[in-house]
Amino acid sequence: MNRAAQPTSHTDQSMNRTSRPTNRTAKKLLTYGVAGVVLGTLLAAYGVDIFAWLSNRAGTNAEAGLAAVSLVITLLRGVLVPVGAAFIGAALVINALSPDVQLSPSLQKNAGDM
Repeated sequence: MNRAAQPTSHTDQSMNRTSRPTNRTAKKLLTYGVAGVVLGTLLAAYGVDIFAWLSNRAGTNAEAGLAAVSLVITLLRGVLVPVGAAFIGAALVINALSPDVQLSPSLQKNAGDM
């Protein structure tokens, strides 16, 4: 059997791609993006129920406060999912374009002083 045709390591089996460290900024954006999409989806599904529960608890004298809550829920419902998706996309782009170069300890110390 031809030895050149067989993969010789784990990196060969994954089409010559090696794992590299994830950029901290990309990791934060990915976390915030997933949280935004999940919270936005939950708010879209249950926002009306939350508002109805609050209006039953508050009574008739809290009309101005309920109007503000309704406005906030409506804005968050329209903003969280698209911004979360944009954060996820930005995290992928940042991670793909970030250099694999690690700073030497002396450069890390100088960068921390800035």
